[in-house]
Amino acid sequence: MGAISAQPLPNSVCLETPQLSSKSAPRSECPSSRQRQLSSSDNYAYRGQSHSIPSYRHPLQPPKASVPVRHFTGEGKNLEELWQQFFADPSQWWDYRFDKTNVSHPDFKHKHTKEALWIDKRSNPDWVQAELTTLEVGVVQQSTFSWNTAIKQHVRIGHDEKAIHILKQMQEEGLVPDNFTFLWILRACASSGTLEEGRHVHSMVSQQGWESDVFVGSSLVDMYAKCGSIEDAYEAFNKIAIHNSVSWTSLITGYVKCGQAKKGLELYRQMHLEMVKPDSVTYGAVLNACANCLALEDGRLVHAQIIESRCKLDDFVGSCLLDMYVKCGSIEEAWNAFNSMHTRNVVCWTTMIAGYVKCGFGEKALELYHKMQWQCINPDTVTFLAALHACASIAALEEGRCIHSKIIESGRESHSLIENCLVDMYIKCGSIHEAWKVFRNIRKHNVACWTTMIIGYVKHGLGEKALELYKQMLVEQIQPDSGTFLYVLHACASAAALEEGRHIHAHIIHSGCELDTSIEACIVDMYIKCGSMEEASEVFNKIVQPDVVCWTAMILGFVRCGQGQKALQLYRQMLLERVEPDSVTFVAVLTACASISALQEGRRIHVQIIQSGCIMNDFVGSCLVEMYVKCGSIEDAGRVFNNLGSRNVVCWTVMIMGFAKCGFGDTAVQLYHQMQMEKVEPDAVTFVAILNACACISALEEGRCIHAQMLRSGTEHDNFVLGCLIDMYAKSGSIADACRVFNNMKSRDEVAYNAMIGAFSMHGQGKEATRLFEQMCQECLKVNNITFVSVLTACSHACLVAEGLYYFESMNAVYDISATMEHYACFVDLLGRAGQLNEAEIMIERMPYVSIPVWRTLLGACRIYGNVKMGERIAEQLLDMEPENASGYVLLSNIYAAAAGQWDRRDTAQRSSLERQVHKERCCTRFDVSDHFHMSDLTILSH
Repeated sequence: MGAISAQPLPNSVCLETPQLSSKSAPRSECPSSRQRQLSSSDNYAYRGQSHSIPSYRHPLQPPKASVPVRHFTGEGKNLEELWQQFFADPSQWWDYRFDKTNVSHPDFKHKHTKEALWIDKRSNPDWVQAELTTLEVGVVQQSTFSWNTAIKQHVRIGHDEKAIHILKQMQEEGLVPDNFTFLWILRACASSGTLEEGRHVHSMVSQQGWESDVFVGSSLVDMYAKCGSIEDAYEAFNKIAIHNSVSWTSLITGYVKCGQAKKGLELYRQMHLEMVKPDSVTYGAVLNACANCLALEDGRLVHAQIIESRCKLDDFVGSCLLDMYVKCGSIEEAWNAFNSMHTRNVVCWTTMIAGYVKCGFGEKALELYHKMQWQCINPDTVTFLAALHACASIAALEEGRCIHSKIIESGRESHSLIENCLVDMYIKCGSIHEAWKVFRNIRKHNVACWTTMIIGYVKHGLGEKALELYKQMLVEQIQPDSGTFLYVLHACASAAALEEGRHIHAHIIHSGCELDTSIEACIVDMYIKCGSMEEASEVFNKIVQPDVVCWTAMILGFVRCGQGQKALQLYRQMLLERVEPDSVTFVAVLTACASISALQEGRRIHVQIIQSGCIMNDFVGSCLVEMYVKCGSIEDAGRVFNNLGSRNVVCWTVMIMGFAKCGFGDTAVQLYHQMQMEKVEPDAVTFVAILNACACISALEEGRCIHAQMLRSGTEHDNFVLGCLIDMYAKSGSIADACRVFNNMKSRDEVAYNAMIGAFSMHGQGKEATRLFEQMCQECLKVNNITFVSVLTACSHACLVAEGLYYFESMNAVYDISATMEHYACFVDLLGRAGQLNEAEIMIERMPYVSIPVWRTLLGACRIYGNVKMGERIAEQLLDMEPENASGYVLLSNIYAAAAGQWDRRDTAQRSSLERQVHKERCCTRFDVSDHFHMSDLTILSH
């Protein structure tokens, strides 16, 4: 763009000169070589002084008062429309600027409509002066003031680059910028972030000696701070001759915006020591510094200084004060400050609403949102966002729907942040359908919207739907970010979609996000949960420096695959590489110790837990108790339990289950009562543990009391708990109570049927057990190993040989269930009770297992039927397999005692038993709750 001059315009924007005759043209419009010095009555203030440029008057022109001035602007058109018409096609306008002799005459007049325009008219729009300069039809006067006016207008409308360009053009014309020029140009550099251009302007400021000026110097500080060069800002601050509140505030604000809030507070203290009085902008900057570094005490001190200085707590300072208290976690002080404010705008209300949401008071936030509207304060976009977050935090679906309607009424439903927040709100309120409806109506989906919707499907257990959405996202060419990859990997893990996970892994590598440690750990976890430990190990081994999350994921993977020894080896390797374990790591390795009964390794890890300080973690404490219980050391488990600072329901349940499993049912019941005295509410797993304890000691009355507590707690609808209740009543001798519980169940699953069949079997009601088994099959429920153990036991107790043989043969042929040692033992017991000893012996010899308990079962049948020869043969086999076990001698001596005339042989068998110093094995109950429930699942259920 060329310099502004009185020369004809370039061809592109040339204004034609009117060809008027002497008859038709007024004298005032005759061509003349005189150039008009434009008048301007614009005032501008700087450093407290007001400057006014007088209007120009021609020497021959009469006084202005005697000449009425009429500015014709056309019919039905305002100045805005006329100037827009002028800039659209300047060639349609006569240019009288260089030839008119009367200041009242127009500068431009339309060739056809005769509409007129004046450059210096007061009512001209602000943007006109800037556009005139751009099109080189601006002010003719080449004074610094005119250039400054054009620069100012450009900066005000956001045309920072044009303003900087005008400065360069001004220098080309030989004009020297003044302090006013530098103020506006530095503001342009600050808003556009052009640091290099700002440094160039700084050199010009230095050359003209304006660095020490407080206003120019403050503008330099502000420019450097906003451009991210806080060191240059500090240097410029030190060159200012006298520091006032403006310069101090500029530097403090700069440090706060650059993330150095503590330095900003130090500068404020220094400003206070130099007796410079802060203004409202200063207080706002310092309060922001306190908020950023969570300096609550400093914030309180600044609040006191604001009150002491009698500074008006306006909307700006008030909102900064509220924000400081909220971010520092003192919501009560924020509320007190809010109530002390005389005027509260939408920013103050929104700050309080968002503060309550952040502190976990969603209901209070919504209450404040409604109160704000009652006081006729219309919410803005940020207010709606805070209100939606409040609804999401407390799952207030109906309230969220009302706010959604209000957003539609305000016309803000198409705002990208609002759209994303609506989707998130509906997801967290449990309405995935409405979330999808909002998502579907979004015109332009960004990556945040897609990710939010994918997260929603994953959290609702719809992993396959999340993967479909991910594929659709790629079809629409939206590039996923790290957050998207994290949750689609979770979707693959939850759906066990190994092939899909491999494709996503390849996409991650292609996008360059693989180096993100959280994504690396998620890839490892995905492969583990999809059952591919080989690929998980391959990814893990490629990680340069795996963090504790990656190590823990691998350890958990080996634990889940039943490879506890490998998990412990990996843990040792992790310690060698000086990676500090966290609470989740300790839980994983304790579970590994429990799975392989590695008591000594568990004790070593216990010491490491104490050294790390994680022993106070309830999660770790409960796993430590569980590890000792499963490793058979109930004493160590009790010591850990007693030393725990706080014991949650998981810790109590683990201890109760441990005592019950070890056969100390009375102790388990006492512990349950102690738990209730400490006001710890039992959950479903606790009821399972205590019912098992009652079953072990046949505590019928105690079991009935627990049944009543279950009814009060609402856990009577849990089929697994009801199955344990049926088993408790059966083992406690009340088959009638067991039947009553079973008949009152609303829906019966495999667990309930197995428990009831086992109850009938226990009480010798074989016909009822087999009838219930047939009913179970008719309802298409899946039978398992436990079902057939109960049915075969029932047939054995009722001597139903034919039925037992049928069920035993149908296991593999019909239900595809391979017979285990327990099934063989039940069938041998059935044959033995029926007196079919030879068939039973043949069955044992055909077994794929070598089972000593099954041989003992047959030896017991030999005693019942007095088969001495078979008994001696079986006893000899037992003695060969277990020479130190007394059970064979005992059973053989009983066979001799039962047979007439065999007392001498019995005495011989007893003497042989004493000579070998063998002991009878302790008998224990067959039913174990661990057949149905794994103790390591306690921690999962608790969360």
